[in-house]
Amino acid sequence: MSEEIPIPFEKKDSEMVFIINGAIDIYNEKRIKTEILNSLSDEIKSVVLDMSQAKTIDSSGICMLIILKNQYLKNYFNCSSE
Repeated sequence: MSEEIPIPFEKKDSEMVFIINGAIDIYNEKRIKTEILNSLSDEIKSVVLDMSQAKTIDSSGICMLIILKNQYLKNYFNCSSE
């Protein structure tokens, strides 16, 4: 099981940069997605996931990234990527 590492972020004007550390896997992908979505607001127009410090990503993590993108587009831009 992966350890829970907080997700640091920086807000720059209308951009939010999240720094992903450690593993993005089945054990923490839901927490990562929830933390990111809960940190966003209507004023954020751009989201960057800095994964330069991520150690591993499994198929659950990849799926979470796709779901995160789709939810962001739906919630903040009223559109779908499908």
